[in-house]
Amino acid sequence: MEIYSLYEINNLIHTVLSKSFNKTYLVTAEINQMGFSPTGHAYLDLMEKDAISGHIKAQIRATIWANVYRTLNAYFQQVTGRNLEKGLKILVEATVQFHEIYGLSLSICGIKPEYTVGEIEIQRQKTIEKLQKQGLYDKNKRHKLPMLIKNIAIISSENAAGYGDFINQLTFNIQGFKFNTVLFNSPVQGAEAEKKLPLQLDKIAKYSHLFDCVAIIRGGGSKGDLACFDDYNVCEAICNFPLPIITGIGHDRDVSIADEVACVHLKTPTAVAQFIVDRADQCKSLIDNQVENIKNSIKNVLQRAEQRKNETIFRIITSLKNFVPTKKHNVETLTLKISNNLQNIITNNLHKVENIELKTELKNPITILKKGYSYTMQNGKVVNSIKDIKKGEKLSIIYYDGTATAEIKAIEK
Repeated sequence: MEIYSLYEINNLIHTVLSKSFNKTYLVTAEINQMGFSPTGHAYLDLMEKDAISGHIKAQIRATIWANVYRTLNAYFQQVTGRNLEKGLKILVEATVQFHEIYGLSLSICGIKPEYTVGEIEIQRQKTIEKLQKQGLYDKNKRHKLPMLIKNIAIISSENAAGYGDFINQLTFNIQGFKFNTVLFNSPVQGAEAEKKLPLQLDKIAKYSHLFDCVAIIRGGGSKGDLACFDDYNVCEAICNFPLPIITGIGHDRDVSIADEVACVHLKTPTAVAQFIVDRADQCKSLIDNQVENIKNSIKNVLQRAEQRKNETIFRIITSLKNFVPTKKHNVETLTLKISNNLQNIITNNLHKVENIELKTELKNPITILKKGYSYTMQNGKVVNSIKDIKKGEKLSIIYYDGTATAEIKAIEK
């Protein structure tokens, strides 16, 4: 058997592959890794995953030479709004290359960005459908946002211009409202954001009792910068979060899934800050109106009380005015009745007295004596019978106008 050196074997492979794969192929793959050389060449690891298990079933290296990459990436970005980066599914024009030292690879010379746009949209719709099927899509929207938002947890990059704009707008509001903010630092674009955003939300959830809401904010950027906000894990974390979430991720025309599932979606960090300030102003106006209503209510109560007091005093005075003549008449009537009753009593009693006097007069011994009667006394005692006297005794005979003395000469029965 003939012996070959490694170079000879690789050179043979090179020759065979060059003859067998001598044209340009359209290849679909997902970018697993991507890096750049100092001269601008792009080096990619492409892979294909099993649709069911998700395991990698094919993998190969690819190269985009610097002069090709500059044109190709600009075109891709113009169509998709994104740079070529890890996680994207792409359709590329490539030739098969085999190098005796570097081995098998693809040399990419063209790209079909429409394929990536379609794949992104397909993945986006899958994420939406999965959230809807799980009953999560509207879950965060069901949280009631407080009228007064005072304590705010912020997820943003501490170096992002959008974060600075948000803090300035919130701090220097013309109404002078004061807010409490805590920053939970996180990347807000790229693959790293897809990992860090859910972790920061988990951290805030442990202190949810300290906050009124969470604001996820970032500054402007390309459409591709929104990719992390279409990621299922990020959106699922937003849906399940126990507080209302407000997003302001800096895009006027494009809406991410995170925007759609958040409690409130606004275009920019500045708009989020103004929204919070406006709610505070509305709350103040509501309180001012309530205070004014209470003042007016108290004023009306006092006025009604004063009116009722005056009406009561008027009724009392009127009643007294009516009462005095009425009572005076009643007194006069009663006095007349008493006078008549007394007169009747006096008259009746006078008649009784007169009857008594008459009876007494009739029984008066003087009156009897005046009729010719007299009575006899002996030694101060009335003589009622001849048995009480003796012959020769002296008797006193009493008349109505005087007394006579007699001596008993004889006694007859």
